[in-house]
Amino acid sequence: MYHPDTSPTIDTAFETCNQPALRPHDFRELAALGAPKAASSGKLLGGGGPGGFDLRGHPGTLAGVGTRRAIVDYALQRRTLLADLYAGRVSATEVCDATPYLVRAATYHGERTQTPCPVCRREPVWHVNYVYGDELKAAAGQAKRAEELSRMERQYSAFRVYVVEVCRGCGWNHLARSFVQGGKGGEPGDSGEGVVQAR
Repeated sequence: MYHPDTSPTIDTAFETCNQPALRPHDFRELAALGAPKAASSGKLLGGGGPGGFDLRGHPGTLAGVGTRRAIVDYALQRRTLLADLYAGRVSATEVCDATPYLVRAATYHGERTQTPCPVCRREPVWHVNYVYGDELKAAAGQAKRAEELSRMERQYSAFRVYVVEVCRGCGWNHLARSFVQGGKGGEPGDSGEGVVQAR
């Protein structure tokens, strides 16, 4: 079935770039919506615009990214696999093959999302973060929560994180994204290749 292309064209992309810049009263309006303020001075935190307003704390922006770099998103591979599943070229048993260890990691170390499972549509998917890097020593290959990642970011110069989405009901699992994180901006020695791979 034909679906019209609704992606923005180059012309519309340039039109959005040529929009007028935010005026100072726009930042006051954004501040009224809940921009973080310093407790002592009452000034807006960050340095993103006039008055020090930082847009990273708002939905649709880069909130919580920190020092993540070398981000690889596997959404296209996921979409292709699901298209093959829906077309009958791949069976559900081939894509719903999460090991008991992965399901257990999702239960104890995973983060529940609002996204329903694309296969069973009964349960939400969980994101499990696996960390790899030479500097991690024995911690390499372990599942970590988001708060543990931010703590590790202060301790290590660089480590790679693989985010795997898992359905605890039907066993659907797929590599969602990977990125390098760390406080000193180095490169992780061990990329973890061969341990966690996209389908």
